[in-house]
This record gives sequence, structure tokens and C-alpha cells, in this order.
Amino acid sequence: MRAEIEVFADSEEVPAEHCMRFGANKFYTVRIDGENFLRLETDRDDWNQCFNEYILWRGWFVLGTGEQVIAVNLKTLECKQYAVDFYFNGFREYGETLFVQSGTEVLAFGGDMELLWRREGLADDGAAVFAVKDGTVFVNCIFDPPDGDTVEIRLDILSGKTLP
Repeated sequence: MRAEIEVFADSEEVPAEHCMRFGANKFYTVRIDGENFLRLETDRDDWNQCFNEYILWRGWFVLGTGEQVIAVNLKTLECKQYAVDFYFNGFREYGETLFVQSGTEVLAFGGDMELLWRREGLADDGAAVFAVKDGTVFVNCIFDPPDGDTVEIRLDILSGKTLP
């Protein structure tokens, strides 16, 4: 039988079976089958509020907030934390890979939230995966915002290296 999982962002400090702290004053609660299973506390990062996001991915609760990504395995409670450059900018799923986008880079994670590769220095203010096809990751990279150029860069899905 599959568990029903709900996530409550900005949930206040509610009691939960497991509590983890990665900062102060902002709470996320993961409820499994109606019970508060996990409460994460992070820094209040209102400056990046429009990009804060979470995803339930391959048994992990993955949260992108401020300048970091936090991943908690909902079965084992294993926790992984990754800093991102400039600001967290979103997730993109493709098959067995989870892409994390930041202000200047793209990170690729495998099914156990292990970092496969990290491609830094792609943009000045926003790197966003917009497609994956035939082993190629297509990334829009923004330079000199708000009226600057957007450049498309192609990366190898296995290594993150730039393709011609």
C-alpha cells in the first residue's frame, strides 16, 4: 500500500516525529498518512521566495531554498545538503536524473541524491534547463539582466561538459 505524503511549506513550528534544523524561522512539514513525520527548519529567505520549491523524488524530500538544496530520505532519514551558487532557481526531472538550477550553474543528481556532476559559470543571473534530448541537456543562460542576452548552452547528460 502506498503512503499518502503531503508537504506544508511555511508550516510554523508544529510537533513532528523527526525534526531537523538547517537554519531558523521557516518551517516545512512532511506529513505521511496524516501524521507529522518530518519538520525541517531553514533560514527565512524571503529574498528568494519566488524560487523556493520542494519536490518528492525517488523517496526523498528535496527542498531548494535560498542558496542551498536539502535532501532527506523519507525512509532512512539520511540527509544531504548542497550549496548552490548565487541562488536556488528550480528543479527539472528527467528519467533517473534530477537537475538543480541556480543563478549561475546546473547540478545533476542520481536516484540516491548523489551528485553526478556540477557545471559552474554558465550564466550571470539564471541557468535553466529547458529540454533534454538524445543525451543532451539544453540550458538557457541569462547574461546581464534584465535586458541582456539569453544564450543556449548544450551539455552532455553524463558529464556536464559543454557540447558544440
